[in-house]
Amino acid sequence: MTTPTSSSARSLKRSFHQGSSSPEVQIVQADGSPMVTKKRESAAVQGSFVGAGGEHGVAPKTLSIDELVVSHVPSTSDPSAHLLHVQIASHNVNSMIPLLKYLSQPRLRFKTADTATYHRQKRRKVANPSSDSSEGSNTGPLPLWNPTTHLIREYRPHVICLQEVKATARDTDLIRALKLVPQRQYTGLKPSEQPYGYTASWSISHAKKGKNIGVVTYVRDDVQVLGTREVDWDKEGRVVVTELDGVAIYNVYALNGSEFPWNDPQSGKARGTRNERKREFNRLLMEDVKRQRKNPRTPHIILVGDFNISLTAVDCFPRLRTEYPHNLARQEFTEEIIPGMQVVDVWRKMHGLEARGYSWFAVGKPHRSDAARVDYALVSEDAVDRVKNVEYLEKDQGGSDHCPLVLKYSMRSEL
Repeated sequence: MTTPTSSSARSLKRSFHQGSSSPEVQIVQADGSPMVTKKRESAAVQGSFVGAGGEHGVAPKTLSIDELVVSHVPSTSDPSAHLLHVQIASHNVNSMIPLLKYLSQPRLRFKTADTATYHRQKRRKVANPSSDSSEGSNTGPLPLWNPTTHLIREYRPHVICLQEVKATARDTDLIRALKLVPQRQYTGLKPSEQPYGYTASWSISHAKKGKNIGVVTYVRDDVQVLGTREVDWDKEGRVVVTELDGVAIYNVYALNGSEFPWNDPQSGKARGTRNERKREFNRLLMEDVKRQRKNPRTPHIILVGDFNISLTAVDCFPRLRTEYPHNLARQEFTEEIIPGMQVVDVWRKMHGLEARGYSWFAVGKPHRSDAARVDYALVSEDAVDRVKNVEYLEKDQGGSDHCPLVLKYSMRSEL
């Protein structure tokens, strides 16, 4: 069993001093204690970034795997000082590769990033040929599916956490395209629908072979971010941590367990099974949360994402997997991991023990005929009263096999 090293608690924080184009890079521990600071060449880390409002700013450029975590530190006069509630959206999008390719190479015209929508539209055109225009619209490009656009239009989330974006770290064009996904010039939304742009931080797989995973967190430009970091006990791109004022938000894509071998991302060699790594991942996550909680800047914790575990029988239909080793992973998660992190499944707490809500739906089957609740919002026990609402958006599933989750959270105590 691998234990996290002290460097697993490191955070990369960048700040730009007025009148200087060279950022100061400060490595800090999860508890907030500083480490050695160094200067980096501005050409290696800076790039031009156009926000939703068309204003130019400075954002780090991703040139290598070491630059994958981007920190955004606004000025002290940041408007987030006046924010009372924040909306946090989470969605396992099950691949954004076609959309990212479109954004990184705009001359290409992919028919759609949402394969299911493409085939539905194609079947309608075949069934009703008279709907085709004289130009042959059924052969033309169909609209791209941007998984953030509907969330931004309907909910204007302050934080958007996406999982399973499947962008490979070897393709820097796709990595840079991740920054563009929620910007207004690509969502097509009007200023009244999307008044703010977003800043991205992410973690992409370091694996030499295997699945391309990846998580990305977008924070609205009116929200102050204290820092972002990856965790060095995971090299598959499954966790990125974003620190806001008083709360750390973990964007998590946990392993889906099986008896297939789990390949170490760095060596490429098999090391146990995916079920064994799943349980190890959960324990490492718990220890990381414990260390993060000691940071005086972030006494509260929110974990959102796809945890690939259904907690009780009511969280699955038609049945819960009770065979070994799934039952062992579930028992550990409910009896050790959740209590150890001192967090609460706030959807279950707010909706009751018998409520049925699902976040994953089997592809190709009638809706809810094969479904499970595996995406959660886990909130610190001492901050549960700050949660104003949490819901699953089944109608906004898009082309993924998961639907989004939206959490409304109060940034300040109302006591």
